[in-house]
Amino acid sequence: KPIKKASSAASEAIMARAARLEGIDLDSHPWMLMSVHSLTLAALARLEACGRINGTYLNKGLVAAWARLAELCPTMVSTDLLMAEALILHGRKGDLIGEEQ
Repeated sequence: KPIKKASSAASEAIMARAARLEGIDLDSHPWMLMSVHSLTLAALARLEACGRINGTYLNKGLVAAWARLAELCPTMVSTDLLMAEALILHGRKGDLIGEEQ
């Protein structure tokens, strides 16, 4: 809920990723959730960093788990941080590259 209230674009990206897991037995393949968790934590971190949410969501346990995920999947975690930053920045500042659609 905090992500959806603070950034609809980030929330939609997370939900799109989660939708790709429909039909997958997540009890048998729990690692499939790593992508959703990574983007969710990245969005929380970026929203907290820019003051859009308070600091109650990323506790020590989540940060430690995220650090472990970054050790296992550094490219995914860094890419998700970049995506979260872009989504949240666009929501705050609009189109910064000057292209109109």
